[in-house]
Amino acid sequence: MPDVYGLGVAYRALDGRLTVSLQWDRVQYSDIATSLELDDQTLDDADELHLGAEYVFLDATPVIAVRLGAWLDPDHQVRATTDDPFVQALLPRGQDEMHYAAGLGLAMENFQLDLAADFADRVDTLSLSAIYSF
Repeated sequence: MPDVYGLGVAYRALDGRLTVSLQWDRVQYSDIATSLELDDQTLDDADELHLGAEYVFLDATPVIAVRLGAWLDPDHQVRATTDDPFVQALLPRGQDEMHYAAGLGLAMENFQLDLAADFADRVDTLSLSAIYSF
């Protein structure tokens, strides 16, 4: 697993309805190639940037949260370091990719439901979570 270092900051409005956050992560993907002892392949270390916002309708029943975000998914594809053109063709450098996310949350006294979607060129992801507190 790669080592990850990060730093983030968030601002919440005085009324508690709006939160905006920014996060930077340094991901040492090269740790993977080192641990697997790959001689003719590598992964570049990369910086991920995340930006997100949430607006909460506190007067609604149930409480409703709307979320939007974007993040940079840097190239971390295994690539060839050899001069062999065949291996280079099989393991080319990848591309950075932007992700855009949206979500909706519902919170009741003992139950919370969250739905989120992440959209990118290579893959779209949909997630659903539920929390019951007792």
